Amino acid sequence: MNEERSESLLGGILEGFDSVALEAVPAEDGGFEFHLLGDNAPAWFAGCFGSESELCDHSPFLEDFVLGHATDAWKNGTSADVKSGIWEEPGPRFFEARALHFDSASLLLISNAHEAHLREQLFNQHAHEEALNRRRLAKERERKEILLDCIVHDLASPLSTILMNVQHVRGRIESEPLRKALERAQTQAERQRDLIYSISNLFSTELGGLADIHAGQGVDAIEIVESLIEAHRTEADAKLLQFRVETEMDSVRVKGDREHFERVVDNLLLNAIQHSPPAGKVTVGIAPVEDANRIQIFVRDEGPGIPENRAEALFEPFSPESEGEAGLGLYFCKMVVELWGGSIAARSEPFGGSRIEIELPQIGENGNEKSKTDA
Repeated sequence: MNEERSESLLGGILEGFDSVALEAVPAEDGGFEFHLLGDNAPAWFAGCFGSESELCDHSPFLEDFVLGHATDAWKNGTSADVKSGIWEEPGPRFFEARALHFDSASLLLISNAHEAHLREQLFNQHAHEEALNRRRLAKERERKEILLDCIVHDLASPLSTILMNVQHVRGRIESEPLRKALERAQTQAERQRDLIYSISNLFSTELGGLADIHAGQGVDAIEIVESLIEAHRTEADAKLLQFRVETEMDSVRVKGDREHFERVVDNLLLNAIQHSPPAGKVTVGIAPVEDANRIQIFVRDEGPGIPENRAEALFEPFSPESEGEAGLGLYFCKMVVELWGGSIAARSEPFGGSRIEIELPQIGENGNEKSKTDA
């Protein structure tokens, strides 16, 4: 293929990309003269830059690029691809120039960058709008959290006063019927207080209250399960329930922080105690899953079980099947477990009762999540 045909082919290709190519030939004054490659140039070339001989006279930006970075690339004879970046000419029109040197030829490519500029502007606009939206949501979340704190304070403060006075009066009354009545009043007040804080914790979580929790070195799942079982002995004894722990592990760490992991396990135990028949059995199991980098913890009761069409609803807010009067216990468990990269599920057992199981990443001795290769 001869040189003239090569130039014509190059010009045709560049025309398809809305670009022009010029060869930079060293001039006697130490600068460069430019020769257009190809048969035709786009209309914008003559309108913005005149002819090839007066190329830099119409564009101070292009002149600066040619005399600076482009000249350095051409004189060094390297194969570098030097770009000018997008600039604006009257119109407005936007262009980008490139200086290349290969096979002893110095080339200047000028491209119509109008569409690229519009895309960049649109991207920057979207990024700016996204940043504004994040700030707006952060302020809205802050206002909601302040309002929630005020509501909780206004509701809980009178209850705290009531509880203190009831406890004080109970210790001074000798009449057994009155003591029983005050005991029932105290129990109901404590339930209302717990309900208020439960709802507060739920909506704080939904507003992002758990987003900044750092799991740290994880928690010892077996130690926490055993301590919570002991904490619920009185409630279990009242229903003649037996606790059973099934595990072949002495100790295992899972992802999570102690405060919220305890609340998750506590909710599962309370749910099992609530739905167990008298003289029943509550079983807690802890074992690695098949790929050995996650740990499964399940709580099984001998209650009426879970209808298949209600298994998913169990973890919805205000579900009647969920632990607690407000139906928030298992919903809270789902939110926390999923935040730590785990999962939670419920099902009925083949011979009666229900089983709720969670899976969490296992934490190794180095404090990081275990991988399959660590097993």
